[in-house]
Amino acid sequence: MKLEDLASRESVFTLRTFAATRQVHHVSSYDQRSGEHGVTHEALGIESVNPSRVERGFEECLRAALKAWQA
Repeated sequence: MKLEDLASRESVFTLRTFAATRQVHHVSSYDQRSGEHGVTHEALGIESVNPSRVERGFEECLRAALKAWQA
């Protein structure tokens, strides 16, 4: 099952690392109701795994989730 296939009110922020390419994928899933597109995906360099960048990604996911579920 892919993260995008989740159909629930759960919000998920995930870091997926790929050592061969030195990439980190920052993936947020926050609104998977039918017809909604609550998934974001950024492929960044390994340097993106630092406290400020990870915290910002988590905060953006949380804000988007709260906004989506207020509608």
